[in-house]
Amino acid sequence: MDFVGGTKKEPGQHWKKMYVSTGDFKVIDELGNFLLLQLSEPKILFSSSYSSFLFPREFTAIRRFYTSDEPYQATLKFFFFKGDKIVENLLERIYKYTKWNEGFNFTLNIQPYQVDSYSELCDKILNALDVAGQDDKVIVGGVIGYSNEGSCENLFAKAKASSLINQIATHLININKIRSMLEECKSKKGENLYDCNAYKAYIYNNIVQLYAKAGGIPWIPGENLLQNTAVIGLATARMDREYVVGVAFAIAFLGKEIKSFLTTSTYNLNELDKDILKSKGIYIPRKTVEELLKGIVASCKKRILTIRRFVIFQTPIIVQEELTGISEVLRENDWFLVHVKNYGFPKRIYNTQTSDWGPYRGTYLLDKDHLDSFKDTGILKAVLATTGRAFVRSNRGEEEIPLYKATPRPIELEIHASRIAGSKPLNLSIYIGRLILLLNKLDWEAYTYWPKLPFVIKYAQRVATIISKVDEKTRNKLKYALSLTPELRYIM
Repeated sequence: MDFVGGTKKEPGQHWKKMYVSTGDFKVIDELGNFLLLQLSEPKILFSSSYSSFLFPREFTAIRRFYTSDEPYQATLKFFFFKGDKIVENLLERIYKYTKWNEGFNFTLNIQPYQVDSYSELCDKILNALDVAGQDDKVIVGGVIGYSNEGSCENLFAKAKASSLINQIATHLININKIRSMLEECKSKKGENLYDCNAYKAYIYNNIVQLYAKAGGIPWIPGENLLQNTAVIGLATARMDREYVVGVAFAIAFLGKEIKSFLTTSTYNLNELDKDILKSKGIYIPRKTVEELLKGIVASCKKRILTIRRFVIFQTPIIVQEELTGISEVLRENDWFLVHVKNYGFPKRIYNTQTSDWGPYRGTYLLDKDHLDSFKDTGILKAVLATTGRAFVRSNRGEEEIPLYKATPRPIELEIHASRIAGSKPLNLSIYIGRLILLLNKLDWEAYTYWPKLPFVIKYAQRVATIISKVDEKTRNKLKYALSLTPELRYIM
């Protein structure tokens, strides 16, 4: 894939005129040491024979334009507390909406199981996962949040660990989230409680999740940002003197159909340089990153995939020994290593032209000094708004809405790249920025408001956190299961 173009720099030329705007970005202005761009939204497709979309937020619009070519079916065994009318209503609506003739070609058989006590509920969910066996047509579900005592303690982590070990999809619903949502709906005058837009969106979101957990692919990239590319997320969690690295990696078969997988590794605190640890913080040592990448490369070859580019997103800091390890393993490939910082970050982006000063999603600030020095350093720095205002197409036409509930906080990017011959640093920066915007849209667990981070980081962090929370016996089983690179849907 060619990166988007720009014009050659002329001495003394103003930055705003230095690069031409293309369909992928628009140059807005200079802000101090930053070049301000607006990235265009990557398109997505619901089927190769239908029009492309920017956002799948309005499910009614999805249903109108999209019918899955391949049928999927699943049985949802769902456990909840006896007499909980909120859950009964939710299950009825999920079943009703999946029975419509339009939309996903998805048959969902719901088997409700009501229990008398909170502890029994948690036991039933975990037991169902242990006895179900590897069956892609079964999803074990239940309500969490009633209690956090006894077998209910860390229920989410224990259930997802069992899901990965047994390769059975799970669907857990937090009762407190539903109650809070309905309270918010109740405060809006003139709206029927269960016809509230937020509640309906929540139901549709559950349907998208269940379809993905049954093995379906709700939508695919509408552009070739992922052609011959493996995208990897790395995140860490601490366990006593050890650190566990959660890994999620995604591959787009033929550049379109996304399949995502998981793996993990651990390393000891003694393997880290004390001076770096003290001055910069936790990082991933060379030996660990080499082992992980070799495993991912082998996994791609096993699936007979030609991968020319690797893009790695991570939350730990980047150090030279990690870069050395990546260069060694991926010496025959183009690669990017991107540190994504989304906390402890004081910068905000405001747009005084909007009613609430909210920026547009895709607002991109590039550090001009690093653009100039990239030839020598191989490093780029940028700030990206992954939440913000956006123009969303729906059954009512196109409308501008805020994809956030509070002041949008941008993410800070430090991009390290192999010296990709003939590619300008601006073009590389734009590719990474738009790839992040696309990866936000491929998180089928949260299609209404996408998370700030690329979905591979989100699930990598979930893997690391779950491993750190379960007991040692479960942890050992889980590590073995993850060594086989199971599909990501088992941890959704």
